Amino acid sequence: MISRLNVGSDISKKWFDAHALLKGREAFTARYPNDPRGHRLFIDELRSFGARKVHVCMEYTGGCERALAVACREAGFVVSIVDGAKIAKFRGSFSSTGAASDRKSACLLARFCRERRPEEWFPAPDEFRKLRELVRHRESLVEARSQWKCRASNEVEDPLVHAQRRALIETCDAMVKEVEREIGEHVEAHGNLAEAVRLLRTIPGVAATSAVRILAEMGQVENYSSAKELALAAGLVPIVVGSGQKAPPGKLAVYGNKELRNSLYYPSLVGKRFGTGVGPFIARVESRSRFKMTAVVAGMRKLCHVVYGVLSTGQPFDPQKMTMIA
Repeated sequence: MISRLNVGSDISKKWFDAHALLKGREAFTARYPNDPRGHRLFIDELRSFGARKVHVCMEYTGGCERALAVACREAGFVVSIVDGAKIAKFRGSFSSTGAASDRKSACLLARFCRERRPEEWFPAPDEFRKLRELVRHRESLVEARSQWKCRASNEVEDPLVHAQRRALIETCDAMVKEVEREIGEHVEAHGNLAEAVRLLRTIPGVAATSAVRILAEMGQVENYSSAKELALAAGLVPIVVGSGQKAPPGKLAVYGNKELRNSLYYPSLVGKRFGTGVGPFIARVESRSRFKMTAVVAGMRKLCHVVYGVLSTGQPFDPQKMTMIA
């Protein structure tokens, strides 16, 4: 019996390629349609090997991998979803510069799974997944409305163009209101979401919209072992890069959840403007730095710590504890 079966899966919208590494046997490679029928065939094929533990590793694609990942989890397999940057660096670690294909990528993921043993992926609860979908849809509608308002500000001669631009703006307005109503009802229908939003709104600068957006992007606070881990997830921890006698100051690399990072931006600006919450901290950093954005980003990281403290303890914001937060 095989003790551990390492499987790599390269996923696209219509199909996915699988590659399984079998000790002492020829590697298994196959392609399946990315639909429920293909998922069942894939799972049945892996079960036929009789392995005690099956570890399926796939790359984050922005959503195409979710259905397969959930199906594998329900089948009792260990699932890991890996960031594409890690796979690219792993490919470069053994000088693989040739052209990539779906099958080669699946093989690479299987090797990564066997050698690096990536951490297990756990799906977010249904209420958090739906909240994130609603919040991100609202952000898309708001962005579209802003674009059409900008276009409508330019004068046109044709009355039909002008009328349809106005109609699109009004349609976006109505859709935004409908989504906001659905978000409010969804939050109220789930006690854990309603309580988390209530706690977040006790933080100065965090209004209802920002509270819901932060919660939707960060998910359950239990997913993070510390406030620093939450800040890492948001991409707000500076990374110091130095070599020899050169030791440049820490800078923010491009990593983390961009939407979570963006959700912390305006609450930090509000705190800075009115001198509440993280505002005094931002002012202290600004007095010692030439760059204003450095102070704002530092305030966003500080806000991460405040958010984690409020949600992990279940206690509302206490200004007396601000100096105790690292």
